[in-house]
Amino acid sequence: MSAALVAYSLSGCQAALQHNGVGTTSDEEIIKATAYQYGVDPSKVALTDAVQRKTLPSGQEILYNVKISGKAYRCYMKTILFGHDKPVCAKPGEPLNIPSNR
Repeated sequence: MSAALVAYSLSGCQAALQHNGVGTTSDEEIIKATAYQYGVDPSKVALTDAVQRKTLPSGQEILYNVKISGKAYRCYMKTILFGHDKPVCAKPGEPLNIPSNR
């Protein structure tokens, strides 16, 4: 099988998986992941702005704003095929240190 055919076949599989919700993350999952990362109960985390999602071949990049125990943060999280990376958050006005290997 040629490399081009394999790449095409794999891209088709990825598209089908994402269409079925694999490699994507719901608002509830974003809240739970953020709460876990910062050691608070999910009830202490609230999404405050629309979640911006950018679809990638292997998942999604997600930028979102939250309040954690009443304090505002901007956050970034990347999903992968069957899960997600740890959220990275910063206070407004501070740099959001997105890992460069993304």
